[in-house]
Amino acid sequence: MKKVGYKHAIEHLFNEYERLVKVNPEDEKTKSIKEGIEYLCFPFREDLTSDQIPISPLQDEENPMTIVNLDSFSAEEIEEHSRRYIENNIAANNILIKLCKI
Repeated sequence: MKKVGYKHAIEHLFNEYERLVKVNPEDEKTKSIKEGIEYLCFPFREDLTSDQIPISPLQDEENPMTIVNLDSFSAEEIEEHSRRYIENNIAANNILIKLCKI
């Protein structure tokens, strides 16, 4: 299962959050969207310790790529996973930076 549309999803949620903050920043829906964005962007949340962080939503739950099973993946799969992971991490960081500025 590939995580298609991750960047689009967090950008869309952020845009909706930004719109709702202007209307009513204390609304439950606004707070819920912010929490959803933070959840999708972990493990970059500052309030989580390493033992609290579950499998990232970017990770394939059925076949996660870890140091233990890295030998079972081809070089192409590792390269694609690494490229996608880096792109998604950059997108998550950018969204969290914007979120902190609101």
